[in-house]
Amino acid sequence: MNHWQPFQPSLLNGNRIKSIPMELRAAIKLFIDEFSAFETHIIGAALRALSTDEVFLHGVEKLLDLEARLNLLRRMALSRGADPALVTQLDDAIVKSNALREKRNTLTRWRELAEKSSAHLGPHRSWIPVKCVSPLDVWVPTVGEIDACIDSTYRLKTTMRSVSERLNQPDRRRLN
Repeated sequence: MNHWQPFQPSLLNGNRIKSIPMELRAAIKLFIDEFSAFETHIIGAALRALSTDEVFLHGVEKLLDLEARLNLLRRMALSRGADPALVTQLDDAIVKSNALREKRNTLTRWRELAEKSSAHLGPHRSWIPVKCVSPLDVWVPTVGEIDACIDSTYRLKTTMRSVSERLNQPDRRRLN
């Protein structure tokens, strides 16, 4: 399992951070996009497999965060008598998606902070603003770590599609 490495002060050059390579920026953008698709489309499809009430589903998607939607999905599956192996898959997906969500949120905060403090970043815009966060709060992932996050997101999408298909079967005995 890849672990995020803490920010290294050697990356600083005076008040500017050396430019983040385009390959890393592209990987971060792809990860954020893929995780957002997982969070909205894939989890939405899984919830629709258990409920046809569009008003309820719209409210769930609008008001609940990812963790709450996954927990609701788990409870709905349990209430419909889902196989324990399927519930275990959901539990595993909840744990993995929470870890990936934290990484996505960190990367998104970097980008938002950089946009707010672009005056401090010089001509080569970086996603990590120097003046807005403490060096102890900044993590600089490698392309390999972001690629691992992307791969994990693809696996989560595949798992949740499989769960959705099993939940959508009319005969609940097929959930075994």
